[in-house]
Amino acid sequence: MKMGIVGPEEFVKKTHVTIKEHYPRIELIDLIYKESIEAPDLVQDCQKDLDTLIFLGKTPFKISEKFIKQNIIWEYLPRHGSTLLRTLLEASVIKKYDILSVSFDTFTKEMLYEVYEEIGFKRENFNFFIAEQKLTQKNYIDYVYRFHCNNYYSKKISGCITGLVEIYDKLCTKNIPCILVTPIKNVILATVEKLRLEYLAQSNTDNQIVVMVVQIDFPDEYSVIKEDEYQNVINRIKISECIYLFASKIKAAVVEVNNKEYMIFTTKKILETVTSNYKKIYLFELVEEKVLKTISLGIGYGSTAQEAKFNAYSGLNKAIRAGGNEGFVVYENGETRGPLNNKSEKHQKFIDKRLSHISEQTGISINTIYKIYNAAEKCNDYTLSPKELANLCEMSKRSIDRFIQKLEAYDFCETVGKKMIYDTGRPSRVIKLTFF
Repeated sequence: MKMGIVGPEEFVKKTHVTIKEHYPRIELIDLIYKESIEAPDLVQDCQKDLDTLIFLGKTPFKISEKFIKQNIIWEYLPRHGSTLLRTLLEASVIKKYDILSVSFDTFTKEMLYEVYEEIGFKRENFNFFIAEQKLTQKNYIDYVYRFHCNNYYSKKISGCITGLVEIYDKLCTKNIPCILVTPIKNVILATVEKLRLEYLAQSNTDNQIVVMVVQIDFPDEYSVIKEDEYQNVINRIKISECIYLFASKIKAAVVEVNNKEYMIFTTKKILETVTSNYKKIYLFELVEEKVLKTISLGIGYGSTAQEAKFNAYSGLNKAIRAGGNEGFVVYENGETRGPLNNKSEKHQKFIDKRLSHISEQTGISINTIYKIYNAAEKCNDYTLSPKELANLCEMSKRSIDRFIQKLEAYDFCETVGKKMIYDTGRPSRVIKLTFF
């Protein structure tokens, strides 16, 4: 097996040595970048000569996934509790940080709460700050850098903990106290073993067929989401992209049953390996990132394709009855496993909560946020002028300018250029909405 290691030089060298020590027969190719934005070019040039790729972080993985078609098996080193514990130990004992007062990036709030509480701290004592993971946005690195600088210069924190080499280098240049999160041995080896098993599974053609049925959830009458036909078409296109991307990862065939339902055919071993035996179904995360929609899914096993299909629909019906944004497996003996989406909420509650987060930060009403979202969906890449946005929202330009100012203050909007709206007069600025 030939494996590429994608990451900054220091991390790649450490990972290379660790893998070679435990897997001497794996041929390793180092793909080194200075900034994570360079990762797609490295992947594009080398993917055809490799069997697997291991990314030393979620950021280069997500950026590459956005621009490059995945033709081989990819995995990234996950953020793990043991990695965070090691970093906090360094921060407390060696760097003498107050670890209750730290600025973080690349970690989720849930993981931080879990690890801090395991150490013995109470949640009411936490005073840390967490950068949003806008991994695929072109201004992500600048956003994270400003986030840490603002927290430090306003004296809110004792130091920063980052998983991004480019951020670490910039903060060190400014003499801002900072620790770089480095991958630990057991996380590296666990990820390599997963890649190895997935590669072996794909090499075996005598695998049982498994059927997955995916259905788009629709909001109920009480949700803030009220869509027109155009909006439904746009969302369906985005969800289709997610489903085909997930299908390529599990080497599956996709059949579009109707305008809200898909059937995916794959093999038992590949699906169980890629999803870590259904502990993490990547499709839920993909849809969550792309669109204000959720999905329900059923996975069916059977001695025949027909039996597997029947069981998949049984699992789907269980997911729908559970309120949506959920999945269930039905095995050939009739046993059921689920729910599968550990982060699930009923789909309309999940979507409204996402909009509420933006509303709470900016002070803009949730209905106005959704109206802006609908308008932006009708424009290329969420990019338009304030005048165009005002017309689409059927609001005054003065009101829209006020909303844009609030969105810009919280990095939900940015100015990307200027263009002439009329034949005469001054050019109007062009904005891009970035909270979708």
